[in-house]
Amino acid sequence: MVEPGKEAAKAAEQEVAGGEKKLYKDDVTGEMVSKNELKLRQKLRKKEEEKKKKDEEKKKKEEEKMAAGGSKKNEVELDPTQYTENRKHFI
Repeated sequence: MVEPGKEAAKAAEQEVAGGEKKLYKDDVTGEMVSKNELKLRQKLRKKEEEKKKKDEEKKKKEEEKMAAGGSKKNEVELDPTQYTENRKHFI
């Protein structure tokens, strides 16, 4: 799989009429931006993708735990008032 950012940087290189600055087309937004801006956007998109993958993996692991019977919902949850009453009763 070819990364769209690298392909865009190579294929979409164009010069402005003055010839002073080179602009590159951002394939996602369709904007013409500087090389630095293009790299920055690509880096942010890559981080977002990695974060999504990590979140999906975490969600799958939680679902597996729930299926295995290790769910937190099955545990008895006590109110703070019940906790103090039990402590007083114990003492």
